[in-house]
Amino acid sequence: MIEGVEVFPVTVMADGFGRLRAAQVNGCSFAEMRSALLLAQQSGVEHFVIVSHNFDMLRSGSTAPDWTVVRRFEALCRFLAERKDLCMSSLSDHPLPTARRWAEQALRRVVAR
Repeated sequence: MIEGVEVFPVTVMADGFGRLRAAQVNGCSFAEMRSALLLAQQSGVEHFVIVSHNFDMLRSGSTAPDWTVVRRFEALCRFLAERKDLCMSSLSDHPLPTARRWAEQALRRVVAR
């Protein structure tokens, strides 16, 4: 608590290759986020804070939607709506979701040009 305001840090999770990442819609694949949320629940983690900035779902330097991130966000919203049992800081333990994010991000860079 800081002056009557409850403060929670953004969740940091390890990707499938052991690198730490913030739980951010723009920076994690849906599979990574889902895995981290489920692991957090299994581990008894009480809070899982996901961050998204107002520009995260836009192509860099543009007002056009970044459909990769929009689809991630929509998938995350559907998952959370279906899994209301999840506690709302944490881990991912498999390289496949991280590899998928890398592929998504590489494709975004190619398509954006």
